[in-house]
Amino acid sequence: MKTSAIITAITKSIVKMDRILVYRHTNPDPDAIGAQFGLVALLKAAYPEKLVVAMAPVPGHLAWIDTTDEQLVPPQATDLVIAVDCANHERLAGELPTGAFVIKIDHHPNHDPYGQLNWSMKLIAVARR
Repeated sequence: MKTSAIITAITKSIVKMDRILVYRHTNPDPDAIGAQFGLVALLKAAYPEKLVVAMAPVPGHLAWIDTTDEQLVPPQATDLVIAVDCANHERLAGELPTGAFVIKIDHHPNHDPYGQLNWSMKLIAVARR
């Protein structure tokens, strides 16, 4: 699927759902926390009527990036799940609700396409002189 088509499909999925749970990988590093909370902030700003939750607690040593007390929201099959920066299903921080629609957004190669929509963005390194 072309990038424009996948972005359109992701946007349509977000628009039609009332609850959006954003996951990331276990043992997170700053880019996983940043991707998760950046997406949560973007979705909350764009769709203030929706419940948007960052799933899984932030480890204490990374609490300077962001924290949440909303991780206690029980996942439901009717939720939209967006997993960021997590190439492999088994590394997700938390159990996905059975039957939920899953969108995977990542910058790693897509060897484990566990979402119904999988968008693997290729990063381009730019050398600076």
